[in-house]
Amino acid sequence: MSIRSEVQRRRRYQLLLTMGIVCALFVMALGQHFDQPYLRLPLNGALSLSVVLITSGILFSASTWRCPACQSHLGHSINPSHCRGCGRRLR
Repeated sequence: MSIRSEVQRRRRYQLLLTMGIVCALFVMALGQHFDQPYLRLPLNGALSLSVVLITSGILFSASTWRCPACQSHLGHSINPSHCRGCGRRLR
């Protein structure tokens, strides 16, 4: 697998992960409304699940958002043009 295709694959994972974290943050922001009887989701459960999802998402991102060639972290950009560690072209 080429470096560019590997970076594209990892970018897709990062985008999915970001959407999941945004949903978890949304649940945390509206947590007070999840205690309604028609949702049947206790407030503590929703908030705990959100914290677990956000924490595991951040850990997953830190471990996978790396250059396929040198394994240095790619930074905060979702679409880096090159690796900051080895200078390899990623797009």
